[in-house]
Amino acid sequence: MFEPLAEWLPHCGADVLCLQEVTRTPGLAGWTRFDDGERTLPQRANLFEDVRAALPRHQAMFLASDAGPVSDGGGSVHVQDFGLATFVDECIPVIGQAAAFVHSSFVEHHEWAIADRPRIAHAVRFVDRDAGHIVTVAHLHGLRDPDGKADTPARRAQAESNSKSCKLPRCPTTGPSCWTCEPHKEAGVAAMGASVGDAELTTLRSDSLTPAMRQGVFELFHRSYRNANDDYLERSLQALAAIAIARAPDGELVGFAVGASRRLDVPRLGNRTVGLAGIACVDPRWRRRGLFSALATAPLLDGSAKTGDERLAAGRVAHPASYRSFGLPSAVPRPGLALTTWHKEVGVVVAGAYGAHDFDAEHFVCIGDGAGPGEPIVDIEGVTDAERELFESVDRTRGDALLMIGWFPSAPQGWLASG
Repeated sequence: MFEPLAEWLPHCGADVLCLQEVTRTPGLAGWTRFDDGERTLPQRANLFEDVRAALPRHQAMFLASDAGPVSDGGGSVHVQDFGLATFVDECIPVIGQAAAFVHSSFVEHHEWAIADRPRIAHAVRFVDRDAGHIVTVAHLHGLRDPDGKADTPARRAQAESNSKSCKLPRCPTTGPSCWTCEPHKEAGVAAMGASVGDAELTTLRSDSLTPAMRQGVFELFHRSYRNANDDYLERSLQALAAIAIARAPDGELVGFAVGASRRLDVPRLGNRTVGLAGIACVDPRWRRRGLFSALATAPLLDGSAKTGDERLAAGRVAHPASYRSFGLPSAVPRPGLALTTWHKEVGVVVAGAYGAHDFDAEHFVCIGDGAGPGEPIVDIEGVTDAERELFESVDRTRGDALLMIGWFPSAPQGWLASG
């Protein structure tokens, strides 16, 4: 089969290619002979390098499950590694990998075993820029059974081990991520679950949304606001450079948040990184899971802050029910704390960065231009009278919003001093 494979590979157009039963013998090319006591087969000395040569513009990864002796044409014996190979197009950014043995562990055979050989699984996570998704692809080599690849106790155990062991952690800079893994049929168990985890988050430039992604964002916006104002959302996408999108395991768009990270001259502190959070919506079925906070934070993390540098986070909140979503301990305004001159100075700068029509520094209100996003469909249960008082000067019909600002990981000295 090698000749047809070698002919097909350069023209296959695969973004990601996963291969099992891949050989690798350092320093050797061409053909070798494989013997396991049951079969004698011709075997490529280094299939991994063969494929890599045919796909020079792919990122190549090899993982060995076991190793053993093969002989070349002159009768010399070499140790050959045997395992999995994954090839990812060079234009696709790989952002994570995971590997785990799902049956036995690495063995270097003096003589190849006929059955019950180790198996390893490999997963890669990458960004699909065209679709705006983070995608995880996993593969493994199912256990060989003389009777074929039907369900067996050993193959079921292999599949269960794969589900538990070969996982990628949630991405710490973009909130929850979705681990999607569907190699179970190869492992012999077609009915096992296909996903683990919550929602998959992707952060991308606001101007790079595909038509389908834009449609999903606007549809969710209309499900989240009464009398939703499309022009407001359109202006937000143009003003703020990034958008985070959350998808359920089935691919449905269940949340988004617009935002940007900029360097601003913050009064009394100088140049600082400031995260400007914009409008955010989460499908009602996915609320109260921490998804709102993860979405709102994702567009603000651009890595521009220096180590030890305080970062200022900002958001505009139009309704008391959304006030608690801005959960920083150093956030102002807040009940029981008078705004200081410093707070107001910083507020003026941040409101200007948002492009606010005007700013009421005494009440921390960004004055709207007469066209707000609409009326949010939110649960107002639990809102306190003190929280409502913060919004007394907010005219939602005018498009006003309360400006919220706070520091992380900690506030500079004197920030929470009484006014």
